Amino acid sequence: MKITTLEEAFEKVREYGWALKDVPEGLKTPELCKLAVENNGDALLYVPEALKTPELCKIALKKNGAVLHYVPEALKTPELCKIAVKQYGWALKFVPEALKTSGLCKIAVEQNEGSLKFVPEALRTPELCKIAVKNYWRALEYVPEVLRTPELCKIAVENYGGALDYVPNQKSFLTTYPEFLPEYFFITDKEDQDPDIISLLILTASNNVIDEFGAKINLTLIQEKDLPFLVGCKNPIITDFLNENFKASK
Repeated sequence: MKITTLEEAFEKVREYGWALKDVPEGLKTPELCKLAVENNGDALLYVPEALKTPELCKIALKKNGAVLHYVPEALKTPELCKIAVKQYGWALKFVPEALKTSGLCKIAVEQNEGSLKFVPEALRTPELCKIAVKNYWRALEYVPEVLRTPELCKIAVENYGGALDYVPNQKSFLTTYPEFLPEYFFITDKEDQDPDIISLLILTASNNVIDEFGAKINLTLIQEKDLPFLVGCKNPIITDFLNENFKASK
């Protein structure tokens, strides 16, 4: 039903804050907008710029920090930005760079680890990166490479093997932590596999593990030096390949 009177507008907005989007601009009063935002913080999107006050924005942000996106730049104060990121860490994306302090960024990352993406590079400290990675493996992608230590990468990979994609020196890392070799073969396409990492698996893993991953290994990258460690392998995929391709070396 089309809204034509202020009374109808109040009735609709009282029922559902987002109904403010259906209210004609000429009927939007400060009182109506406040009611809408109190009902649903997202309604700030439909408040005319001239009616967006610090008080109204504060009400909206306490309900949904993401609406910082709709707060006029001139109204973005340290107080409002703190309210926003405490409620929703990713709101850091909409905080002016000049207002991004180490304290504010820590609040954001503690609330939502993925918000590390929006922390200025200079403020991405080892402590902050560890907070992010500890609970969200993909945050490793946003850690400066110089801070991606084996210890920090280990935390990420323990959360999810896919974090290996963001480990700077996979060969070195997997040499230190060979227990993550299976994850490497789960996430790495055969054409992208490193022959030295294949050798590392063959050298360090049991025959049972090698048998299990036979179908995931790019067998064409097996080297002569690997053969002695494949004695006892029972995976037919591997043994058939070895019989066909290394007959001359037997």
